[in-house]
Amino acid sequence: MSAQHSCKKILILLILCLSLVLECSAQIRCYVCSTQSGEYASLCGDNFRLQSINAYQCEGTCQKTRGYRDEGGRRVVEVTRSCVQYTGDGCKSGPNQGISADICTCNEELCNHGEKKQISAAYLATALIVNLILFLLSKV
Repeated sequence: MSAQHSCKKILILLILCLSLVLECSAQIRCYVCSTQSGEYASLCGDNFRLQSINAYQCEGTCQKTRGYRDEGGRRVVEVTRSCVQYTGDGCKSGPNQGISADICTCNEELCNHGEKKQISAAYLATALIVNLILFLLSKV
């Protein structure tokens, strides 16, 4: 295989990889609700029961925050699902608006519904393409 042919293959793979990144940056829909207030307060908690029609367009990242607040000697669970303006994908724990919370962000359609973070298909595809590119480069 010629070096020029290998370069063309690598270029095609890089274009595919870039298209995946651009697709991930497009608007997605996120659930937006809170157990503290609003029309869907009773549906927003751990026993999540909203449907996709209860979602909103998001120009950032979907987020789910779950924490505990002490109120009058009893432990109250707070869950908030929202759209935030920064982009990120992962979970962290720490203080958030006066409560100890787990905060997870994700970049997939309606991804702030569940209890556990899942690896996105776009991330797996990008990792596969990068590994394929590295393999092809090692053959040149």
